[in-house]
Amino acid sequence: MRSLSAGQQRRVALARMLLADVPLWLLDEPFTNLDREGRKLVMELAEEHLASGGLCVMAAHQDVEINAPITKIQMQ
Repeated sequence: MRSLSAGQQRRVALARMLLADVPLWLLDEPFTNLDREGRKLVMELAEEHLASGGLCVMAAHQDVEINAPITKIQMQ
């Protein structure tokens, strides 16, 4: 039996979220274990989701540069 890498598992989880077609995305560290292309894809998908009227709550340790109106809460 073959197992998926951590990055592949993350991509599968994101694909499942996209297939669910829900208005609210809860993303906890969505960039973990993703390469540069994967991180770019997550940002593009989030921007599209927001542009179409969806909502996204994202927790990340790194700065998130997204082309959408955002409310940023920084916890120390």
